[in-house]
Order: sequence, then structure tokens, then C-alpha cells
Amino acid sequence: MMNFRSLFDSSGSKSEFLKTPKAQIGRHQWRRFRGWGYYDIAEEPKSKRAMRMAEKISFQTTILGQMKERCKRSFRGSVAAEVWINTTSPNPPHIHTATKNILDLFGKPLRDSGITRKGLVYQDDRQIKYLAISYSLGGKESGISGQFMPMGYFLQDLKLAEEILSGNYNEYIDDYSSFRLDFDDDNLDEFSHLSSIKSDKDYYIKSLGKDAYDNLVKYSRMQDQNAFLRQGELGIREASILYRASGTLHRGLGTFPNLEQFVQKYSAELAKWIVHSPIKIQLPTVPVSEGESKNFREEAKESMHAYREKFSTLMPLLVPVKLVVLYKPPLTTRGFSKDLDNIMRLILPFFHEEFKPPPMNFSFSDLSIWDDQKLDNEVKVLRDLALKSVRHSVSGYEILELPRHPDGSGDGFISIGLAGGLHGSTTLWSKVNKVISELKEKL
Repeated sequence: MMNFRSLFDSSGSKSEFLKTPKAQIGRHQWRRFRGWGYYDIAEEPKSKRAMRMAEKISFQTTILGQMKERCKRSFRGSVAAEVWINTTSPNPPHIHTATKNILDLFGKPLRDSGITRKGLVYQDDRQIKYLAISYSLGGKESGISGQFMPMGYFLQDLKLAEEILSGNYNEYIDDYSSFRLDFDDDNLDEFSHLSSIKSDKDYYIKSLGKDAYDNLVKYSRMQDQNAFLRQGELGIREASILYRASGTLHRGLGTFPNLEQFVQKYSAELAKWIVHSPIKIQLPTVPVSEGESKNFREEAKESMHAYREKFSTLMPLLVPVKLVVLYKPPLTTRGFSKDLDNIMRLILPFFHEEFKPPPMNFSFSDLSIWDDQKLDNEVKVLRDLALKSVRHSVSGYEILELPRHPDGSGDGFISIGLAGGLHGSTTLWSKVNKVISELKEKL
């Protein structure tokens, strides 16, 4: 049997060993083995109304079988969730209606299912405190995949990833030169493409012709939009600041309580800038009572319209986008809870109506001017799907519920960032895993 003390350093100090990257990676792997679950269902995503009861029961039975095979039980506490929705249907559901149905099916078993458990992956989708959804249209294969983890484990992985980026483990590694310490801070191109092209409009038209100039303007606008949307990504450091400000993530300075308190207050000031950044859409807090819903809708529409007018480079949107939403519950009576997917059901219809986001790259072009013989079959399918079914949709979203700090008295909020929706788009969860994997490869 392995001598447990041999895992520590020569002095047998457990606390010193736990500061090493090998120990931290070991704890990460333990969390993943104990708490992480992945489920895959080869079904066409549907809305709740469009799905027959037999299909719903089959869906839940498949999940239960995978859980039994992996010896998994339902989560009882807060959960982090990421779901991929891939549809091939010519008439797919909207992202928010598909998500609502899927999350319900991952939760409480249907009465007629014969499943005796109180919950499948979780017992109630109100347990989900981090939710990332990816929505893909026109794929070759339909299916639904989801990964889930206790929220506490997710936050510990986030803390580890931030410590890696901060260089806390560099002294233990012989070669750390390849670490991307700017992982969250990609250099952005200035938004100069479109203005430069327009300033030389006469020259381009004379040299290239009107049609070529129009296409150049469209391509330049796409470049500017992609540069703008890179600012909307939620980075590891930003997320860590937000969770520290809410009191749910600590620096590990337990022996220095005054310093820990200072870090928390400093994080709270930085969090205000992150939440209220001028490149984010600010919405009122979620309606608590039925009478507040009308005011929320009106204010949401006004805020989105004002944002669109302010950032004209986004209009019209020519590239897919995803939303990154920061949500803090309103200051109300204890026990109030709003499902994250239901918050998105409030937001997305207004966003789609105001911004008209293309669901895929092909939908920005009027491909009908091309002879069908010059387009391959896959492009034809994408074109027809974009033009005849879901004309406007985000390609995904992330929403984080930031707990109220015990000492906090401010009201709740909804803050929305716009980020790139397809190529190069990564969720906070995947960023965390990438950074931890880079450290693991060096050990």
C-alpha cells in the first residue's frame, strides 16, 4: 500500500504539498471523477408542445440508463450546466423553447415514466446557477449533449485556473514560457475597417465597381463586428472577480482575515465596472410580481433599442452572436427564485426582435443570386434553413447567477454582453478546462 506521507514533501507538510501544482491537479481530477457528469441523447431537439409523451419518457429513460451505467445520482445542491443543442429539422424550435424542454427533462421524472427517483441529473432546474447553451442549426446529425457539475466544484476549478494564469505555480514548473497569460485579453483590432472603406468610397467604386464596393463594405463591417464582439467574452479573471465580490470565492487567505476582507472589497469595486461596463446592455431587475412584467418588457425594449443606436457598427448584424448574461437576484423576500432559463425566455424574444441576429454565417448573404449548381448541397441546406425557418437567433448564451453578498443591500440587475457566436467562441467552462489542461500537460 502506498505510504500517504510519501505524497507530501520531505518534511511531511500537507499544507506545503497542497500548494504544489501536482496536488491541485489531483484535487481537480478528484472533483471531476466525483462530481462531473456527461450525457448524450441522439434525439431531434423539440419544444415541450411538439414532443409526444412517449418521446419524453424515452428521453428520460435514456438519461437514467446512462446515470446507472456511471453510478450517478441526482445533485441536491447548486449546479453548473452546459448543454449543446444540434438540430437538423427544417422547422426547429427557438433556442429558449428547446432549452426549457431539455432542462425539464434532465430534472424531475415524469409521472408516467415509471422512474422512482426524485430527480435525474438534478431535482429542480432552479438548482442551476451557471448555464451555457450552444445552439446549432443545419447540422449533419441531431442530438442533445449536456455536462453537469456541482457549482462548488466549478468555482474551485475557476479559482485554480485563475491562480494558474496569475503565475502562482510557475516556480514549480521548469518551463512555463508557453502559458498564455493573456488568455482572457486577446489583442483587439481597432474598429477602423469600415470607416476606412467608406472614406474612400469614390475610389473603390471607380476601381472595383459598385457591387464589389458593396461586398467590401459588408466584409469590413463583419471584421469590425467580430472585433467588437471579442470584448463581450467573459474571461476567467473577470468571472473570479464577480464571484469574489459576491462572497462565494475566496483567495485562500484564511490566516490573514484583514487581507481577505480587503481583497473582497477591492473585487466589489472592480465588479461594478464589469457589470456596468458601457459595452453591456443594462436591464432592470427581473419582475417579482405579475404587475411588474409589463414595465420590465417596456424598459428592456428601450434599453436594447438605445444600445443598438449607440453602437451603430452592430447594425445590421452580419455575424452570429451569443449573449453573456450576469444576473443578480432582486432584493426581495427570502425564498424568491427565478430559473435561469426562464430569465432568458424573457430576454431573447426582445433581443431577436431588436437586433435580428443571423443564426449562422450564411444568413448574412443573399445566396439566392447564385445559381444552385454553383453551391454545394451543404450550403444549400444552410441557406434554405436560414431563409425559411429560424430567421433570427443567437447561437448560444451563458448566464451566471451571482449570489447576493450577505452584507449587500443593492437591488438586483441583469447585465448583457454581446460576444462572438461561432468560430473562436468559448464558454467560461471550456476556458477553465483549457488552462488547467495546459498545466496538467507540464507535470
